[in-house]
Amino acid sequence: MTKIKSSGIPCKGNVKDNFEIVPVSLFNYLELELISQNELVIYLKLLQLFNDDYGYAFPTIPHLMIYTGIGSKATIHNCLDNLEDVGLLKKAKANRGNNIYVVFKPLDQDDLYKAIPENVNKYEKKKTKLLNMNEYDKERFKQHLLNKIENDNKIQAKQIVPKVSKDKLTKYDEVELSPEEKRKIDILSGIKSD
Repeated sequence: MTKIKSSGIPCKGNVKDNFEIVPVSLFNYLELELISQNELVIYLKLLQLFNDDYGYAFPTIPHLMIYTGIGSKATIHNCLDNLEDVGLLKKAKANRGNNIYVVFKPLDQDDLYKAIPENVNKYEKKKTKLLNMNEYDKERFKQHLLNKIENDNKIQAKQIVPKVSKDKLTKYDEVELSPEEKRKIDILSGIKSD
């Protein structure tokens, strides 16, 4: 993956030109799985290409492929069809046979939720499941840390027992220990570290 250095400037409030005002309610369509990420990208590009003088956008399918990075004509066509099905755009043909696209404002959340309550119920169940999974993962991680501490304490107790008497103690005879474990043993047995 190519890495590119950030501008370091927060985007919000700092874009003065070359931008589009995007309705945040589009994310409701994503949450309810009415549109895909590809469809969102196509919608945004058509919004950007919308010509106020004509009242529509008119890119070709190859241009949409180039603009969005979507590599399949079929995917573009399927996305356009779905955007039309969910009421975000209207496709038509111009006089010369080219496709034209009228981009519509998304429904507000309340109106959208009223229109498709079954999707809202599905979304709420998914949201609850994911949030519960998040809590479960937090609890599992806490338990993992407690088990690790408990296991570390058991291991330390076994490794602290010297193999010879204290006056003839040679450090770490036939025991492979990490530097941290050796330091702990030295402190507990009163031997100074090198």
